[in-house]
Amino acid sequence: MFKVDLIVRDYKPKLITELFYHCSKHKFNLKHQKESRYSLMASPSEKLENSPQIVNDERKQEEENFAYAAQLVNSSVLSMSLQSAIELGVFDIIAKAGDAAKLSAQEIVAQMPTTNPDAPRMLDRILRMLASHSVLACSLENEDLRVYGLNDVTKLFVTNEDGVSLGPFMSLLQDKVFLDSWFELKGAILEGGIPFHRVRGMHAFEYPSLDQKFNQVFNKAMYNQTTLVLKKILEVYKGFENLGKVVDVGGGLGGTLNQITSKYPHLKGINFDLPHVVEHAPSYPGVEHVGGDMFESVPSGDAIFMKWILHDWSDEHCLKLLKNCYKAIPDNGNVIVMEAILPTVPETKSADRCTSQMDVLMMTQNPGGKERSKKEFLALATGAGFSGIRFDCFVCNFTPIDDYQQAIPEAPDSSQHLHTSTQSSSNNTPDAPSLAAAAENLQLVATEELQEHITEQPDVFQALLCNIFKHKFNLKHQKESRYSLMASPSEKLENSPQIVNDERKQEEENFAYAAQLVNSSVLSMSLQSAIELGVFDIIAKAGDAAKLSAQDIVAQMPTTNPDAPRMLDRILRMLASHSVLACSLENEDSRVYGLNDVSKLFVTNEDGVSLGPFMSLLQDKVFFDSCGGGEGESLEYTPTWIVAISLDIGLDSLEDGTEVQIKSLTRQKYVSAENGGGMNVTVDRDSPSSWEIFKLWRVFYTQFQFRTSQGQFLTCTGLGCSVSATAGSPSTTETFDVERNNDRVHIKTTTGDYLQATLGGQLTTDFSGKPGWDSNAATFQMIIVSNNLHGDYQLANGYGHNEAKRVLKSLTLLRSELKGAILEGGIPFNRVHGMHAFEYPSLDQKFNQVINKAMYNQTTLVMKKILEVYKGFQNLGKVVDVGGSLGGTLNQITSKYPHVKGINFDLPHVVEHAPSYPGVEHVGGDMFESVPTGDAIFMKWILHDWSDEHCLKLLKNCYKAIPDNGNVIVMEAILPTVPETNSADRCTSQMDVLMMTQCPGGKERSKKEFLALATSAGFSGIRFECFVCNFMIMEFYK
Repeated sequence: MFKVDLIVRDYKPKLITELFYHCSKHKFNLKHQKESRYSLMASPSEKLENSPQIVNDERKQEEENFAYAAQLVNSSVLSMSLQSAIELGVFDIIAKAGDAAKLSAQEIVAQMPTTNPDAPRMLDRILRMLASHSVLACSLENEDLRVYGLNDVTKLFVTNEDGVSLGPFMSLLQDKVFLDSWFELKGAILEGGIPFHRVRGMHAFEYPSLDQKFNQVFNKAMYNQTTLVLKKILEVYKGFENLGKVVDVGGGLGGTLNQITSKYPHLKGINFDLPHVVEHAPSYPGVEHVGGDMFESVPSGDAIFMKWILHDWSDEHCLKLLKNCYKAIPDNGNVIVMEAILPTVPETKSADRCTSQMDVLMMTQNPGGKERSKKEFLALATGAGFSGIRFDCFVCNFTPIDDYQQAIPEAPDSSQHLHTSTQSSSNNTPDAPSLAAAAENLQLVATEELQEHITEQPDVFQALLCNIFKHKFNLKHQKESRYSLMASPSEKLENSPQIVNDERKQEEENFAYAAQLVNSSVLSMSLQSAIELGVFDIIAKAGDAAKLSAQDIVAQMPTTNPDAPRMLDRILRMLASHSVLACSLENEDSRVYGLNDVSKLFVTNEDGVSLGPFMSLLQDKVFFDSCGGGEGESLEYTPTWIVAISLDIGLDSLEDGTEVQIKSLTRQKYVSAENGGGMNVTVDRDSPSSWEIFKLWRVFYTQFQFRTSQGQFLTCTGLGCSVSATAGSPSTTETFDVERNNDRVHIKTTTGDYLQATLGGQLTTDFSGKPGWDSNAATFQMIIVSNNLHGDYQLANGYGHNEAKRVLKSLTLLRSELKGAILEGGIPFNRVHGMHAFEYPSLDQKFNQVINKAMYNQTTLVMKKILEVYKGFQNLGKVVDVGGSLGGTLNQITSKYPHVKGINFDLPHVVEHAPSYPGVEHVGGDMFESVPTGDAIFMKWILHDWSDEHCLKLLKNCYKAIPDNGNVIVMEAILPTVPETNSADRCTSQMDVLMMTQCPGGKERSKKEFLALATSAGFSGIRFECFVCNFMIMEFYK
């Protein structure tokens, strides 16, 4: 407990209490002494739980916990959108406009090769979301036009004076090999369309009926989400209590209404949805199920309720729906809408981040689907005839909105206060001007103990105040124990040591945050794996305050993998760095994990629900791949048993074993092999059966053969022939090229003749010219029948069955393989690709180019900063760069220190292609056998690729290669033993999990682990020289 006396001049005492509470995260009692003097007494143990302020604070914290958990649930949107912005060249376009340039989405799109009229709107939504994450600066011009500028984080993604940026490294981690991603988002912006439709050939509302597994995932997620959120809504929102009849429009199976009528039994509920939905709805007391089309009419009631309906639809659809709702309620009725609220200008708190991410997600799924601002909701309401809107409360990131027909008096003070308090609940601190004003009017009367600290270290006290108030101050001694604090925001202190150091720290933080963004997809994948493994439920079952080690948790899992505890511990350590779990040490090195208020939201609660299924929904392959296809090839829905290696192939949803139906667009008839095969191949069937199903055999790239249900192949001998199904084995005449545009295809022979459906119902090869994509005789709809493998099949990759031995790749995403690796053993990369990460690039030249470009950019960017700070090379004569690849790192070193002779050492097949650099000699060899001698050995990002055993062998070779006064200079990230929540440590812990998925034994290490390696290899110790760009320069000395 401590006490500080304050003299307050012309300011409200209540703000001082609030100010100190927010600054210190500590509760205080404010007591008036005399005149303008007040005392603040810290009271950590005082029982204030029931005071209005504390209850409100707990409410705010509960909301923040949910908002952060919800943000985690769809966190993959951030990395995908950032990647699309990089591919679109957004940051470079802004940078080329000038240092302080601010451009609208329209101005940015004008610099892109696109004719899509929706591109500015779509891009604006992406940039708005990025701005909410502080990746861009954003402000308003005029009333509604957002403009965007670069900040210190974005500049790291802009090609700099050396021609490099973090962008290529982002591209590497978002590449298909690492993450099958939303690359179709870029294509949708440049070319138009809805990403989901571009991948699936249908709308998101149509798809679940064709995929029962996904339908179950979707329904379970919606049920869990609805149950969880609506329970909280009903604790706060009282708008149902005076109603008689409520209609839930788009109510699904009626679960929502059941919750409402259970709390208000006097209500009569009408659950209204499409007929095929409500026909399977269970019976609930007080709920009647009614089928219909909400865009035609809506059943009448005292109020209409719509939960997460409007964000699925365009403004035009919403207006039509709201007009129907208007007609269905009496003059004093209203429409209760439950939706997220999107701020016009992006804000950085978790609730708004979550909403803006969901907005981009909606854009990828539904035609016109989007989140809206208050102003947009008001425009919809008045456009549909309503008098106005009441924004009643804010719960679990959603706001119940009342659209009312007639103007009514203002709500009572209590509800108005509720509105005010809930809207401010997501703010963590008072407005900045209030803080500054309060700070400028403070005088400090120090206690004897505080007086001693101020007298001994006044600079430290000033720095403390600067960190608390985010404001610079002058501290002036008045008399005795009194000091005055004068805010001085404009004072020119740029050259003072403290300010220079602050700028250095900020530069480091900017880089750490950008690096965290680069591999941010690791967070969502790891969290999903923890959910699938039941980690949170296991901890919860151990007791309210339980703390378990990874070993304890793994003991409850169905696994015999001896490495499971170590692997799981690294995942949990990373999650704890993101405040998803609590973590502490038992003994010296054993981490134990407990639940916090965030992770409890992923634990099955008393209602049997959690946020876990919604996380599973957004991480499901159907959503995860909904934007696949840009720089990396898409992993589409169709064949779950095999997909193409990430080579340069096309149409990779049409893999070997895929069953398809082919329908003529002009005749609206299906292609049929009568009797399952033979001479008669017609285009005359109204509905498909087994005769109308063909199994694809990929031959090469976009070339396929079509096999009938009886095993024969479609065949054609030349121009003008009729297609038959008589070939027992395939050759050139049974091979066809497939050109695809969404679900429409052209099929042509290897001689270039297009197949067409004749008016007589035949399939022939006499179409004249090149067909367009309209409904002509040569354009067909290709319908994917099943994602399951039926009958016999061939093993093949994107280059055909003759090269099946090259790489056989499982469709399962890395996140699922991470779960499998924990339960069954192995390295996720090996499980997916059948080889080590170091072997793979030689078989995939496109990915090899991606990784080389990324490493070059990363190395150039970081080494430049390293050489500005680290001076360890200046007194050396000969430096050996072990694992130096093509020698770019040594070239930077020797360019700064021309007297240094550089030996670039790597595998022979690597250095044989290395370019010539002044002062650099390329030497081939195996670092695990021996290392060339030199005054010093340099290793950059080498040790984290290898196990402790490999590292010891390498370090011992390095020890032999240097003189007694030599050292080994190691550049690596440092992992804290106990997780910390700053960006640098989050980035490192995410990278640690990523290394686990890629390299046998690869991992990030703590200082203690590095010291153990050094001493075991014979070194006397380590000097930790400097920390730059999230990496530590260490000198291992003899």
